[in-house]
Amino acid sequence: MLGKMDSVLHQLTGDYTNVTTSLQIFVERSSNNKHLNTINIRHVANSIRTHGTGIMNTTVNFTYQFLSKKFFVFSQFMFDEHIKSKLIKVIISATVASLLMMLKAEEMKNTGQTFGHNLPEVKAA
Repeated sequence: MLGKMDSVLHQLTGDYTNVTTSLQIFVERSSNNKHLNTINIRHVANSIRTHGTGIMNTTVNFTYQFLSKKFFVFSQFMFDEHIKSKLIKVIISATVASLLMMLKAEEMKNTGQTFGHNLPEVKAA
């Protein structure tokens, strides 16, 4: 059963894209037909009603195993020296850019400069 579920999940993640998180609709990426299939939360609820809540334990366990494999691959990717060195360069350049912006803002604050033109002081009537 898990082997079949594995192939179904890989097909789902490959063939469908999440259009909107708030509406929880997945739309088929492409099709040979004139229409695209969709899966939404109503379909999932109907499946639970049809097959019972017993499928939830299997689904949760399979999803956990699937994600743990993906995170293991991702962690191995992140520990690769080539990738790590590129990420460190990005972090350093972003940190330097942030520091330069903060120094410039502090300089502007100390000299009384504002963004744009200096506006005349408005007196209360």
